[in-house]
Amino acid sequence: GALESLRCGITTVQDMLGLVPLDDAGTDVVIDAYRDIGIRVVFSPMVWDIPPIAMVRDKDQLPADVREMLGTEGRPVQDQLDYLESQFNRHKAKGPLHWAVAPFAPQRCTPKMLRGCCDLAHKHDLPVYTHVYETRPQAAAAKVQSISLLEMLKTAGLLNERLNLVHGVWLSPRDIEMLAAAHARVVHNPISNLKLKSGAAPILDLTKAGVEVALGCDNYSCAETQNIFIAMRMLCLLPAITSPEPHPVTAAHALKAATLTGAKAVNMDGQIGALKPGMAADLMILDLNEPAFVPFNSASRQLVFSECGGSIDTVLVAGRPVVRKRKLTT
Repeated sequence: GALESLRCGITTVQDMLGLVPLDDAGTDVVIDAYRDIGIRVVFSPMVWDIPPIAMVRDKDQLPADVREMLGTEGRPVQDQLDYLESQFNRHKAKGPLHWAVAPFAPQRCTPKMLRGCCDLAHKHDLPVYTHVYETRPQAAAAKVQSISLLEMLKTAGLLNERLNLVHGVWLSPRDIEMLAAAHARVVHNPISNLKLKSGAAPILDLTKAGVEVALGCDNYSCAETQNIFIAMRMLCLLPAITSPEPHPVTAAHALKAATLTGAKAVNMDGQIGALKPGMAADLMILDLNEPAFVPFNSASRQLVFSECGGSIDTVLVAGRPVVRKRKLTT
């Protein structure tokens, strides 16, 4: 994943890893891999204390091996929070390594877990990521149970500028109002949302409400590509499903989502996401002789609608060349 990300111009990944078990050895393998390849990573092993099987209707009818695979017991809250605190100390945030907090999803966490994640994020000044309303059944279940996942996050103190909702496909108008008021963001993963038949996030409604949208590619189990150019293109194209008229989600808007808004989403606003003096030299160099840019008329439109990553010659992370002449240097 990190290899394809770099070769497709992604210099920073945010990894909400489902790590089982939560232990030093597993964490070390992941961090060492990211360090060896040279990509910037914002790492947040996911925590939850409500077992997956609790979300399944008619769970008693499932075969025993499936119930065991899903897990029938929650994990102790304090043990998981202590694990995160321990990793923050074992692997100090420096260079290309950064930390975040990731409660798996509001419906998979008790109020105690959500409050614990809020306290941890505040203590260490970290961004927060959580899966919210990715699928239609999640939104329907919340409606039937009269439970707003946004209200759950707000009660726990998590609904603020640190918060990044991953997916947000089935957000209601009220949810969008709450996000805008809290200055929280949505991380849009258009490819996996379509591949998993989850739907298309209400990008136009979010944009009109002033909610910032960052871009993700999701992981290989559900999206199968780490290509920011495809994600930018889909961000622009999907609004046509609901609106045939011209709209503000232009190529320039997509570039901002992939750079400046992405930097805000990983709590690195002013450090990465732009080419300015004093900022980290995370950048890519593209060959304008490639077909995507011939003839060269509009940088934004051709980057978003023509390019797929094949024009990238060089990629640097914090000034270090990690791709040269389209080959990994690490």
